[in-house]
Amino acid sequence: MLVTSAARMKSLTLQPKRQKIIDSSWGELGFGVSYLNTGNSVGNDIFIGYAGWTVRQSWAQKWITELYRARLAELGIRHLYSVKGPRDPEYTSLEIANSALGNHLLEIAESAQRCIIVAHSSGSYVAHELLQQLYESGKDQGQTAGKIIYYNLDGGTTGLSQTIVNQLAAMYCVYVDGRLGRSANALEMEQLAQVYAPKSAVIRIDGNSSGCNSGAHWCLHDVLINQKPHNSSTFDLFKDYFWLNENHPVTVDYLQNLELPNNEEAFINQEAFINQESFRDTEDYFAEGMLAELKHLGILEGYKDNTFLPDESINRAEFAAIVAKAFTEQPVTRETQQFIDVQREDWFANAVKFVTTRGMMSGFPDQTFRPEAPLSRLEALVSLASLIESKHQINHLEIYYDDASAIPDWALKAITKATDGEIVVNYPNLRQLRPRAHVTRGEVAAFVYRTIVWQKRAEDKELAYVVVP
Repeated sequence: MLVTSAARMKSLTLQPKRQKIIDSSWGELGFGVSYLNTGNSVGNDIFIGYAGWTVRQSWAQKWITELYRARLAELGIRHLYSVKGPRDPEYTSLEIANSALGNHLLEIAESAQRCIIVAHSSGSYVAHELLQQLYESGKDQGQTAGKIIYYNLDGGTTGLSQTIVNQLAAMYCVYVDGRLGRSANALEMEQLAQVYAPKSAVIRIDGNSSGCNSGAHWCLHDVLINQKPHNSSTFDLFKDYFWLNENHPVTVDYLQNLELPNNEEAFINQEAFINQESFRDTEDYFAEGMLAELKHLGILEGYKDNTFLPDESINRAEFAAIVAKAFTEQPVTRETQQFIDVQREDWFANAVKFVTTRGMMSGFPDQTFRPEAPLSRLEALVSLASLIESKHQINHLEIYYDDASAIPDWALKAITKATDGEIVVNYPNLRQLRPRAHVTRGEVAAFVYRTIVWQKRAEDKELAYVVVP
């Protein structure tokens, strides 16, 4: 049986809109496995995403988050599982905590109508291990039988059996085809579908508009994650999983044969959670794209009414909270300090501890941190400059800033580093650093975004107000 990417769901009277993720915090179930309850009011269904070889957990989470925004939310998916890629191509180490995933899945599966499993490349071997645990060891007592729809995205074929496939609702073997050639495991997908027919089917995705070079089968392999892979000759797993955006959109074509929930209650409930790609009050803000991406990454949360108030000033505690959330992997470099104005029960206590033990902020000689004191643009940039390294020698800051003379001597080295690292954003005048001005929430977000760009954790967005040496 063949299902083409042109196949579309039947027309529905009620089509729920996409929903944002209500709780953007993934929880760990075990090594390599994360879980997120989105709170989706459209349905209570389940999605498990297995990433390919060596894909890190944060990359897998970004891929699944984008799948949720683009397609899964309207399908009624509430429960998301993100699984990192195996450390070797055929998953011989068996290091992923599938048993923890399976136990958790069985606790919630009875109330779900369907469970969608998508496995890319070597991630298919990890997915097959889960299916073995469910159906060949007797672990599943009917909770998932007939509910799992499995999509093997150009992956492996071993690890399945007729016993397993009989328990599935359907299995789809997906590959890329077209005048540019075929993805790396296209033949294996065709053969796998034949072995387990009629329970399995082939889905061919058109790769002609992918931008891949002719015959670049590993680039076409990544088309199943990213419609326009970043490397036209081969794969770039980090960028193809993590740098998903309007120019490199997530691939959802293989899911188009799934029907949307069709009930009025789901549609009415969904109206209360219309997806917001950005904050409600940043549409015309100069750094709107940066704020939107930081929101998608879970770094910025905003307020309950989905506003961010980008022009409001920010205090030291609020800055510490944003920075602590944005740079979680920074190592400890200093001993813990005790401040007389920071109590253990304060909402910002952990953030203050984080930034001070990483050398990103310091207290004052009177043993205070002054959490409610406003922060200057200079102080914000000096803090973030501690996270980057200079590549070039800059001798005269007055070349870039008309008000360079206002930079105090103690901050010259840090601002030089911030300028070289292209984390300085000056709006509306590119040549005005305004070092002593109170920094705004939007400016902090822009500085933070530019810093994670320097760390190669986000895509460089062209912006006229970034100071470029």
